Amino acid sequence: MEEEKFRRVYANPLGEPVTYEIAPYLSERGFLPGRQMFKFRDALEIGHKPSDPLLTEDPLRDGYADESFFDQHYEKDSQLIEQYDKLYAPDMKYIIAYDNWPTWNWPANTPNNPRGTPAVDKFKAASRACFPLYGSL
Repeated sequence: MEEEKFRRVYANPLGEPVTYEIAPYLSERGFLPGRQMFKFRDALEIGHKPSDPLLTEDPLRDGYADESFFDQHYEKDSQLIEQYDKLYAPDMKYIIAYDNWPTWNWPANTPNNPRGTPAVDKFKAASRACFPLYGSL
């Protein structure tokens, strides 16, 4: 049996302050974060809190996110990197899935798109939003 894959927790390795308390407890017992889903529309187009900065469509490129948002609001956090390095092995495998794409990536005339699946012709534009976000995580 591949024990490692059954000892993975659906969790962001450093998502919330409580993670700093839980991670040592879990990792000492052989459990590690294994996967997480990032929902673009929920987190960045709508926001989880009223004070959250919101991602918008690039006014010059149809279907593309305004990538300046990531430069302004998502920078590498040296404290998080240090904490991550302290808690986890450098070769830890971790998967992040992207879902619930912003509405400007949806197929035309699709008012209800619960998963936010990008239109085929907007898929490249949707995928471009992953790079600056991934680089900041």
